[in-house]
Amino acid sequence: MWQEIPYKGWPNLIADSHKVDNVGQSAVSQYKIWKQFQHLDLSKYDKIIVSVSSYWRMYVQQHPIYKSGRLKHCDLMLMDLETHNDWFNGSLRTAKGLFKYEFYDDQYLIDIYDMITDRMRDKLKGTDHILIGHTGNRTKHADLDFSALWKQERGLVNHYTEKGNQKIFDSLQGFLK
Repeated sequence: MWQEIPYKGWPNLIADSHKVDNVGQSAVSQYKIWKQFQHLDLSKYDKIIVSVSSYWRMYVQQHPIYKSGRLKHCDLMLMDLETHNDWFNGSLRTAKGLFKYEFYDDQYLIDIYDMITDRMRDKLKGTDHILIGHTGNRTKHADLDFSALWKQERGLVNHYTEKGNQKIFDSLQGFLK
């Protein structure tokens, strides 16, 4: 499904010059990030970088499209449903109808997102950490806001071009010293 990755993303660039334990998963909701946090001993880490998710990425136990590969743990976005118009996939049809017409409520998603992010911040207290945001919709929680870069440098790796990934890497160097 995915073509070969043509260049390194910012997490890989960091791993080239620092000892890294990357526990992140591709395209997950804030809820799944929080669930990972609950099981981590954060005192084991010198530095913690959290790339916050979008509030409109909704938790699902099993994604109706991505069943294997690097996106097998990803959560659902309306964009997934709009771009994958497979009407032979019953789960996809149901998810699209529920997402678009029944359960999608911006304020509910924002409130849940905010509560989860507050819990993450509480767990991060006493650690050397930074939260980074990318899409502008909830970057109020981010210490570094890359939403303008995201609009200019959209690409294939971590949603950025090679130049965009390099800029994020460069921006994080002060924190990583």
